[in-house]
Order: sequence, then C-alpha cells, then structure tokens
Amino acid sequence: MRILTLLAMLLSLSVTGQEIFTQGDYDACRPDSIFKNSPFFKEKGVAPKYTNSKTIQDYFRDKIGKIKTDNRKIVFKFVLTCEGEITDAWVFKSTGNETMDQQFIDEIKNFNFWTPATFDSRQVDFELTLLGAIKKKKIYLGSQMNTPKEFFEVN
Repeated sequence: MRILTLLAMLLSLSVTGQEIFTQGDYDACRPDSIFKNSPFFKEKGVAPKYTNSKTIQDYFRDKIGKIKTDNRKIVFKFVLTCEGEITDAWVFKSTGNETMDQQFIDEIKNFNFWTPATFDSRQVDFELTLLGAIKKKKIYLGSQMNTPKEFFEVN
C-alpha cells in the first residue's frame, strides 16, 4: 500500500523540462554568455573583428621587439567583452620562458583593436585564442582559423 501511495504521489507531480538554449536565455556582457550559446553561434552570431591597420603579427613584433630565444611556441587566450575591452588574458601553452610569456600577456592587455562579437544582434563576451611561434628570432602569430605555418615547424 505504501508503494502504491508513493507511486501515486510521484505520478501526480508534474516534472517539466527547461530548454537550455532559448530566446532571452542570455544577456550581453554576462561572462558565460557566448560560451553558453556556442553551439548556435555560427547560425546567429558574428565573430569579433580585428580593426587595427597593422596585422596581429606586426603589432606584437613592434611591441615586443627583438627576441633572444628561438624555436618556441606560445598559445594564449583572452576574453573580449561586449564593450570591446580585453580581460582575463592567460598563457595556455608557455614558451618555457616566464619573462617572455609575461611580455605577451602585458601586450595583449593593451590590444584593444576589436569590435565585439554579437549573438542574435546583441553584443556578447567572446574568448579568443592566439597561437604563436618564435622561429629564427621572429614572432609568427595568428588565430586558430589562421595559424601561422611556423607554429607547426617548431617543437
């Protein structure tokens, strides 16, 4: 009898599911706004755009200057907010030289040449990844979509 009563109580409860991705389920500038909606980003979103007249690679070459080490890789990430500001920059794969890694992080914090990403016509935060190689004492830098060939030539 107790089992039947418990079963009846459970059946009388209505369990409703909630969609994870629905209109209005995100807010611009919420730190997880773009990550939460990333499966639908291609359909409804526009990636951030780099707006400096210098290439990303030339910008870093000018700012960091001469490199004394050779044959290194670096991968670093940062968040571009919906206001176009850079926050949360970090090294994902180190060059093995903390001073050099810090130079990249210091420069990325001043790297405000972006228009924010949009999702469903609203500006959102977006995480970017840059991949770099140091070969023959020169910096080669690009994005995941435009990785410099030197990145694959360096150990």
